Amino acid sequence: MGKYLNVDVSGVQTPLKISDVATIVVNAAGTVTTITYDNAGTSVLTIAAASATSRPPSTPAQRAAWVRGLWQQVIAGVAQPWNMPMVPGESEVWDFSASPAAPVASQYVQQGALSTQASTSTLGTKSSAQLLGTGTGVGALGIVGPIVSIT
Repeated sequence: MGKYLNVDVSGVQTPLKISDVATIVVNAAGTVTTITYDNAGTSVLTIAAASATSRPPSTPAQRAAWVRGLWQQVIAGVAQPWNMPMVPGESEVWDFSASPAAPVASQYVQQGALSTQASTSTLGTKSSAQLLGTGTGVGALGIVGPIVSIT
């Protein structure tokens, strides 16, 4: 049974096949992401060019995070039971977030040691974060998207 990622495409919940993914490649502008499957089939996700309302993952770090986020969803799909084909769920869409790129060591900290803002901020380095893209104008940096088509 195939697994699918529920993606918001221009306001419509659209399933994107995430079973049997072989490669995920994004172009330099961050506007075209090509997913290639084991059987040589492909899916292409398109994000409009950078504008006041479109923020493609255009920097190298943003593109790397975008690809990592997609791979994390592929892995999440494989981990789903056979009778649950939709990630994150049938009535939910992917929120364009990803886990940190590198593992962060865990340690127990006593409550009394959490006395400053800096000592409490370590949770942020261990939490999922929104994938960012760059648009144009004021507030150019923001959440990736929107995805305008999947072909």
